[in-house]
Amino acid sequence: MKKKILYIFTLLIIFILTSNVFAENTTTSSNLFSFNNNISIDKDVDGDVYAFGQTISIDNLVLGDIISAAKDISIESEEVKGNIRIVGQKLDINVKNTKNITAAAENISISKDTNSNAIYAAARSINFKGYTNDLYASGETIFIDGIIKGDLNVDCETLVLMENAEVMGNIKVKSPNQPVINSKITLNDIDYEKVTKGNEVWLNKSDISWEIMSICTAILMGFIIYIIFKKSFIEVDRNLKGIIKYLLIGLSTLILIPIISILMIITIIGMPIGIIILILYSIIMYLCPVIVGIMLGKILFTKSRFYIQILGGIIIIRLIMLIPYISFVAWLLSLSFVMGFVSIKIYLLLKAK
Repeated sequence: MKKKILYIFTLLIIFILTSNVFAENTTTSSNLFSFNNNISIDKDVDGDVYAFGQTISIDNLVLGDIISAAKDISIESEEVKGNIRIVGQKLDINVKNTKNITAAAENISISKDTNSNAIYAAARSINFKGYTNDLYASGETIFIDGIIKGDLNVDCETLVLMENAEVMGNIKVKSPNQPVINSKITLNDIDYEKVTKGNEVWLNKSDISWEIMSICTAILMGFIIYIIFKKSFIEVDRNLKGIIKYLLIGLSTLILIPIISILMIITIIGMPIGIIILILYSIIMYLCPVIVGIMLGKILFTKSRFYIQILGGIIIIRLIMLIPYISFVAWLLSLSFVMGFVSIKIYLLLKAK
């Protein structure tokens, strides 16, 4: 979960950098696109809302989804008929009726008037006072003072069940600390799993199974990538001589591509191309550890057969990705290198033509 939160916040930084480059409000069909430092939406929106900036306030009816990233986000609406997908530092949600809420932030506050189908939240501090069918949360401190008609699934440091907390379904808690209970709920109602702080990844069987499956998927993707782009991996040693150049170009590309893509989307005419670029950009972000793993394997296992190189390199890079803190640095360096590598390859191909 920590790696996923770091991934989300990296994207948030990119979106915030993007929002400072230009300020624009655009309506495409019934959808609203807004990019500005301070955004205030006080009119009904017939479609989806895409808002990225520093502070965002949405106060009216939204008939579609809300997809937003900012430092501070406040949503106070009678109804959001679609889903709410938001990332930020401080999130305040007060929506009387909506579908699913997916949120990641430093602090998340969900008011007592909020009514949703399901909530998926990750934050340092989560304060829930509303009404929902199911709640899945991960964080340091989680306060529950609302009504959950279905299941409550929590992975946290401390869970506090307040006076008004009601859970009609199953309660599952993973935490180093026993839940603090101030409501009618008792410890007998809770499926509590005590975890050792700092060792959750290794002690949790489901996480281990997920990592094994993820490694197998990465290895399969590695073989496919190597077969299709075999020529690009032939001279890995020579490619690595310019590693600083790749990292610098890759970091620039990492920031510039979202800017260019969003500008194209805003022009409406260039929207399909902008969306395709963002999709390819996301695919490269996902595959970057696999590509770096192939290169690492070719360096470390030079005299071995190609399948040993792919297996060894990907397994090593995936194990590095399991180490707290180091994993994020390794992922960011891998992403910058691969972005630079791909950018230079594309440039050389275009230059040759």
